[in-house]
Amino acid sequence: MNSISYIKQVINQAGGVQRINRFNVTVDTPDGINTIPAYKINFGGRQIDTISDFMSGPGNGRNIPINQNYGPGKEANLLITFPVEQDWNTYKKIENWMNTLVNDGSLPQYYGPSFARPYNSYARPGLVVVECLDMNGATKATFTFSEAYPVKVYPMEMSAEISDKFLTFDVGFLFRNYGVS
Repeated sequence: MNSISYIKQVINQAGGVQRINRFNVTVDTPDGINTIPAYKINFGGRQIDTISDFMSGPGNGRNIPINQNYGPGKEANLLITFPVEQDWNTYKKIENWMNTLVNDGSLPQYYGPSFARPYNSYARPGLVVVECLDMNGATKATFTFSEAYPVKVYPMEMSAEISDKFLTFDVGFLFRNYGVS
């Protein structure tokens, strides 16, 4: 059943394969919904956490699924690479969004010793939508990351040695869950 002709048939029935460079990213930042030109996206790690039932008898017992997990702990589990425009607009939007997540010391102390702002007001509304497109620009799949917010802007590298590339920056996001439709 795994012949070349069968594989071609399955791919043709599905309308072809997804091109790696055909996608749109929409980010709902505190200043509104923005379709931001992303250069690269890395996501999709997902696993089911289990616990052992510790039943005696032959074999290894069973593992019972208890929770789904999208990545290791507090590390960013959605990585988006953005190009840097001449006006640095996208970079500024991300920086401003990150600034709304924590108190820089200018707000009253009632936020607690960590200076964290209320989650419901600043992180919960965050949304990142990735649309996978076909060659004609029609959406074929949509990944919606809920309660998404940036947690890390990775270091940028500029160099006088390279003249044929453009500057990009990587942003790590955390999210509560994602769905695909």
